[in-house]
Amino acid sequence: MIFSHAFQFSTMTNVHPFPKRRAAPKSAKHHTPRPDHGTPFYLPSTNGEKVDVLITVIAGCNVFLAADLASEEDEPTGNFYRALDGYETMLLAADTLIQFGMTEGAIDLGNKAGRLADWCEQTRKLLIKTHQAIPDSETIMMADDTVPDFQAEYLTGVAYLAAITLALNMLDFYQYFIVSGKDKRKAMFQDFRGAIQEAGDGIRSHVRHAGIAAHEIDLMHKKVRALLEDR
Repeated sequence: MIFSHAFQFSTMTNVHPFPKRRAAPKSAKHHTPRPDHGTPFYLPSTNGEKVDVLITVIAGCNVFLAADLASEEDEPTGNFYRALDGYETMLLAADTLIQFGMTEGAIDLGNKAGRLADWCEQTRKLLIKTHQAIPDSETIMMADDTVPDFQAEYLTGVAYLAAITLALNMLDFYQYFIVSGKDKRKAMFQDFRGAIQEAGDGIRSHVRHAGIAAHEIDLMHKKVRALLEDR
C-alpha cells in the first residue's frame, strides 16, 4: 500500500495515506551508490531506530527513477504510483532530520527543520491534489482521444518533481553532516545530488511540453465539438 504500517508513529510531517494502489513503473534514470563511498552514518529516528538518511533518500528516489524496474505490463498510471511510493520511503528520513534539527539546540538547525517540515506538508498537499486529478488507467485506455493520456503524463511528471524537490531540500539540510565531517561520504552525497538535479531538470522540461500538448489537444476537441453542434 502507498503508506505502510511503518508510519503509524506520530510523524512530524503529518502524513495522510493515499488509497491502496500499486503498479510497476516505466523505465527512468537510476542512481546506484558505489560500494567504495564510505562508512554508513546513522541518526536516531522518531521511533528510536537507526536511520541512514542519505541511503534512505537515495532508495526513495530509486523507487521511481530506477530503470531496471520496468515492466511490459505497466498500467498507464504505474509511474505516478511509484512516485507516491518513493515519497513514502523518504518520509522516515525527513522525520529523522526534522527531529534532529528540533532537538539539537542550534537555531540554524531548528530553522532548517521548520522549513523542511513546511516543505513536507506542501509536498503532501500537492500529491493529494495530483492523485485526485489523475485519470484512472481504464479511462486512459478506453478514451477515444489522447487527452487523458497527456493529462496522466503531465500529473506524473508533477509528482516526480514534487518528490525530487523534497529530496533536494532534505539534501540541503543533510549537507550539515557532510560539511561538519560527521558523514564522510562526501563523494556519494555530491554524486547523488548532481544526478537527481539533472533528472529534475529533464523531467521539468518534459512536464512543460506534456502540459502544453494536453491543453492544445483539449482546445482542438472543443472546437471540433462546437463545429458539429453548429451543424
